[in-house]
Amino acid sequence: MYRSASLVALRILQFTHKFPYPFVDGASLAVHALAKGLKNAGAVLDLFSLNTSKHFATSTAIDNLLGVGLYNTVTTANMDASESVIGAIKNFCFSNQSYFIDRYWSLGAGQALMDLLEEQAYDIVLMEGLYCTRYCDIVRKYAKGARVVLRAHNIEYELRRRQYERLGFSFEKIFLKSAIKRLMRAELMVFSQVDLIVTVSQREAEILGRKIITTPIVVAPIGMECPTTPKKKTGREKKHIGFIGSLDWRPNRDGLQWFVDEVWRPLSRLHNVLEFFIAGSYGDLSSMFREEDHINLLGQVEDSRSFVEDMDMMIVPLWTGSGTRVKIIESLCVGTPVLSTSLGAEGLNLHAGKGIMISDSSIGWQSLCRDLVQGNVDIRKLVTAGRRYVEDYHDINMIGRQVFGHMKLLLGD
Repeated sequence: MYRSASLVALRILQFTHKFPYPFVDGASLAVHALAKGLKNAGAVLDLFSLNTSKHFATSTAIDNLLGVGLYNTVTTANMDASESVIGAIKNFCFSNQSYFIDRYWSLGAGQALMDLLEEQAYDIVLMEGLYCTRYCDIVRKYAKGARVVLRAHNIEYELRRRQYERLGFSFEKIFLKSAIKRLMRAELMVFSQVDLIVTVSQREAEILGRKIITTPIVVAPIGMECPTTPKKKTGREKKHIGFIGSLDWRPNRDGLQWFVDEVWRPLSRLHNVLEFFIAGSYGDLSSMFREEDHINLLGQVEDSRSFVEDMDMMIVPLWTGSGTRVKIIESLCVGTPVLSTSLGAEGLNLHAGKGIMISDSSIGWQSLCRDLVQGNVDIRKLVTAGRRYVEDYHDINMIGRQVFGHMKLLLGD
């Protein structure tokens, strides 16, 4: 049947491995940004999301996401994708599949996806990350004629390899060595099976190019909408330093522990003029912090942007990981300078002075924190440069139109 792009809207099913609401973490912000950019470009979107026990979305959260107005329908499939020692051992002994991917599979979720694809017709199934690709066979079979697009938020085997390299000798490290080999094999196979790969930075695209991936690759940075004017910081005696992120994610937890041990505690004499705030999801932190650390633990905040906007400086103390730090983009967007490691800023076309300060030593971090307190940092210059960078490289509508155009090319429009 002839398909006219001018008469028929591009129908997209956006598939996520965890529910992308509220918009408080990097993954949910990235999903939301692309969905909004695609919708503004003329696409019609539905959402299918695995509703894991770890990030379980209630009916209220689902209704709230529908109320945002991005999706016509939202379908969820409840499942438990938790990592477990027993699950890892079973996978290691009785399967040749990647445990990291396989734990996102459930018969119930597969059936829910089949039912949706039999009821609705889509031009594009947009898989937000590697873990969704466990359902690729179902999509190919039931979404007849649809093109499969994989958005690679990072390169998973690289992320796990970096974690492995920082571990001391342990049973976990022995398991990881084998698990990473399986993950790399599975990930490279998936990259060759989809119709289009969308990476969030040029760096990931170049890595895949060296792996001789023949699938077309498009670089589309994560989009962000900037406020008309950055919020002015209210006058206060103390400077506020902020960290936001899930401490269930090991790179965040390890990086934060490094900051507290190597930077915050040595700066104890400045605690009368510096305050440190931590926002995000976390469990018991008693082993990480002491009462005399004077750290403000806020838990999950309702509005991450307001939290970031209120800080004098955000920190990204990452030593492992892969992909793009969405929180850096958000911070620069709202006029808050960032202090990061080199790896934390990896994947961004950023250099020190463009809204960001970069150091890979505890002494360097301590010095930059002192500079903030003593007024030795040209905040206005950093804010202006950071906001200009986001407007030039991360405009939500520009990126939405770019990805929309490549999707239409896949369909021959």
